[in-house]
Parts: sequence; C-alpha cells; structure tokens
Amino acid sequence: GFIEEVEGKKILAIPDGVETIATSTFVGKGPEDKKIDKFIIPASVKELEEGALGNIFTEEIYISPDSKCAIIKGKGVYSIDEKTLLYYFGEYSWDEKITFVVPNGVTRIGEEAFWGGFNLILELPDSINEIWYEETNLLGKKLKADHTYTKFTIRAHKNSFAAKFAKKNSIKLEEI
Repeated sequence: GFIEEVEGKKILAIPDGVETIATSTFVGKGPEDKKIDKFIIPASVKELEEGALGNIFTEEIYISPDSKCAIIKGKGVYSIDEKTLLYYFGEYSWDEKITFVVPNGVTRIGEEAFWGGFNLILELPDSINEIWYEETNLLGKKLKADHTYTKFTIRAHKNSFAAKFAKKNSIKLEEI
C-alpha cells in the first residue's frame, strides 16, 4: 500500500491527485496494516465519504489546509460544514474510561465514526439529531450485543435525541 516507514513511524499518505476517499476503503486489511502513526490527506482530496476512515487506527491525522474535504477539531474529523462527525481518532482503553466531547452544533454522528471502540464516554450535545447505527456488519450478518456503541457510555441531557437513542438501543447512559 501507501504505508511508509519514516524514523520508525508508520505513515500512510494518500497520493496527491486522489480526489475521493471512498466508504470502506480500508476495510479488510489485516491487523498489521491497521495501526499507523500518522495519516495524511492531501489538498487534492475533495471528498471524504462517510465510513472512509473506518478500520484505520492512528494517533494523528493531517488534512492539508487546502483540502475542502473535512476539518479536524481535537480528536475528531468533521464535515467541512462541521455538522457531521466523520471519525474519532482518539484513544480507547481496556482499563480506564476516556471521554470524547462532541462540540455543540454537530447534528450527526456519521457512518462508522467509531470503529471498534470501547471504554469511551461519548458526550453528545443537544444539537445531535441523527446517529448512524447499523446492526449488521459488512457481510450482512446480525451483530451481537457487543457492537461498537454498546461498548460505550453515552453522556447526554435527559430528553435529548442522544439520550433517547441510548435507551432505545440498550446503550449505557449517563444523564447530565
């Protein structure tokens, strides 16, 4: 693939000239391909489809300031209008809870924004009115109760969409 080793770090750089990173681009890669230190998106990328970054595990994403495909805020990749969370690339932990706060104004959690996460407290604002949630995997098989969101805690206001979503889908809820 496009993974290079630079000073002991794995860097995946999308080649300049690529205009779209499609949904599920990285699905199906073996575990050795998943963990990278830095993911680079060049200015030529005009579209970052939802679910495009699923199956990428990295601590750093760089999007060229000249690219109009998405923006980064903290450990989140958001649509250019900042309404959709496209991907979370922060920490997950087996032992301790880690909190990720989605900024107010975000209205949607996009497809595969959280890929295989666990021990994450996902604090959602009242502006959220849609959360992508799929009960089947890419092979069309019904997933069991350990699907991504069921490993999370959703922190939200009592009567918000996010709180209702958590209750409806049997996801642990912390009301704020």
